[in-house]
Amino acid sequence: MHANSLSIRNFRQFRALDVGGLRPFTLLVGQNNSGKTSVLEAIVALLSRDPIVVPGMLDRERDLPPAPGATTSEVFGSVFQQMDLNNRIELKMAVDGQDRVVQVWFEEPTGATTPDRGLDDHVEFGKYATDRPEPLLHWSVSLGGKQVHSSVAWRDPRPQFAGDQHGGTIRQWHGSDQAPIRIYLSTSPWLGDDFFQTFGAIRKMGGHTALVQVLQDMAPGLEDLQIFTYGGKPRLEAKVGSMFIPVQLLGDGVVRTLT
Repeated sequence: MHANSLSIRNFRQFRALDVGGLRPFTLLVGQNNSGKTSVLEAIVALLSRDPIVVPGMLDRERDLPPAPGATTSEVFGSVFQQMDLNNRIELKMAVDGQDRVVQVWFEEPTGATTPDRGLDDHVEFGKYATDRPEPLLHWSVSLGGKQVHSSVAWRDPRPQFAGDQHGGTIRQWHGSDQAPIRIYLSTSPWLGDDFFQTFGAIRKMGGHTALVQVLQDMAPGLEDLQIFTYGGKPRLEAKVGSMFIPVQLLGDGVVRTLT
């Protein structure tokens, strides 16, 4: 398999990006938070037929596992540009002589979602219905202009679902997609308990202001760093403008500098 171009729309920090001249070996060079990792993640998403790849692989590689009780939008929202669920993601590349296109979008359901049909054949989920309608995540794959696969995913955030303390992600799919094999090796640093204890002590002494000043050269718009707790698990978030986002979304360079 060889791809010579890549098109990204509304994915991670990219509103629109077109990359041409790809070769069998391509080196990406850029400043921190310029999107190098996001380009690789877009390729992983392009070669997947399953929306679970987003929280199951990409976010976990960035040390962003879903918190217990997380909703559909909380689990999948980080992949959308500026975490805006009104956007529609479109990823495109030529694979084996055909344009492969993946589109991802949210839809508000008209009624309660009932995760008791069309599920993974290897898991016995039981019959539950969410307490409130969860947004539906649509994942569509087309080859040569023809849709070959479609998936719908949503979350049941209740801890008892499928015996998983994090709740469960449910998906239904249609069609057949023989995606090329891909391997993704992440080099993202891991924020462990020692990190949060140290950062908490530094912030208590007022030393986090100096950290923010250093990081502002790498992440323009950064105003503050603060630890929030989700389901009993800490997460360091950065205030950028009027919103808080996981610090991992500012790029590996920021996280490495912090550690």
